Amino acid sequence: MEIIARNLSKFFGRNLALNVANIKISSGQITAIIGPNAAGKSTLLKILALLLKPDSGEIIFNGKNISAFTPARKLALRRQMVYLPQHPVIFSGSVRDNLAYGLKIRHSQNIREKVEQALRNFSLPMISERNARQISGGEKHRLMLARALVLETEVVFFDEPTTNLDPLGIKITEEIIENLRQQQRTIVLTTHNLILARHFADYIYFLDRGEIVQQGSAEDIFQHPGNCRIAEFTGSPNILTGEIIDAETFLTDGLKIFIARSEKRGPAAIIIRPEEILVSPEPIIHSSARNCLAGTVRQIKPIGLVRELKVQISPRNFLTVLITAESEQKMKLQIGTGVYLVFKATAIHLLEEMNETGQQIV
Repeated sequence: MEIIARNLSKFFGRNLALNVANIKISSGQITAIIGPNAAGKSTLLKILALLLKPDSGEIIFNGKNISAFTPARKLALRRQMVYLPQHPVIFSGSVRDNLAYGLKIRHSQNIREKVEQALRNFSLPMISERNARQISGGEKHRLMLARALVLETEVVFFDEPTTNLDPLGIKITEEIIENLRQQQRTIVLTTHNLILARHFADYIYFLDRGEIVQQGSAEDIFQHPGNCRIAEFTGSPNILTGEIIDAETFLTDGLKIFIARSEKRGPAAIIIRPEEILVSPEPIIHSSARNCLAGTVRQIKPIGLVRELKVQISPRNFLTVLITAESEQKMKLQIGTGVYLVFKATAIHLLEEMNETGQQIV
């Protein structure tokens, strides 16, 4: 099912919580909505799931604007979707009763068989007759998943599906999402779990202060963040702030860094990905890499066969770089060792710096 929403807004009191110009959920794909706390992710998800009415805008399902739908038609559409909240909502009665509830109100066929299958699929047979409100947190989560997915809807909305789960719960949830992908269900999820978003999402929207500030594939969002807030949220380690002083020079903390030619001038920020940086015990001058920065090793962190170095390049600037354990031994690195960091101007990704009100100033 394809979902398109345009010019959505939602106020809570006088506060504008959501202001989304355009969002498209492609049929049979996984769409992730990520962003900081209070960005409006859950509000947007509930509006798309027809659980919350926007103050303005239009929502189109498979090419048809729902504003013209009768209440009965909206109900029929709503029953093609299921919404899983961040915290399990458990009904009174047994685990079995909970699983049957949605099927009964939809007048489904073969309810008993579907319930038995769901109990087996989610490892719930042993507690099927227990009071659902008295089972453990992990069991409640599995029950909520089973109760939603037994309905076999076209669209599944997940609100923070892995929040507060232990590793086993996360693994179960990820397996369910993968199974739904293979069935070509349409999935929309909000998440702070960046590994989940990066691994599963076909398309990602980054929401900040109620607005979509970047969209694209996982590669677009994580490798080419649009501004500092996105870069920080997605965990980019090497963000340097400063200013572009000419077409090929970025100045930060008194340090000049050569960048690919840019027409921009003034305050800006850059990212240098760790894998783009070469560590050398001596300066490398005759190279296509224009940047060769002297630095001091301040931290060495073993990560399997790789070493993560934190190198100070100026009084307030540090760069994270990756080397092999073999290279660490050859260079005899330790805390306080002087090194040179070498990288090309084209390895630098230019960000739009943000001022205190969140407006772009580059």
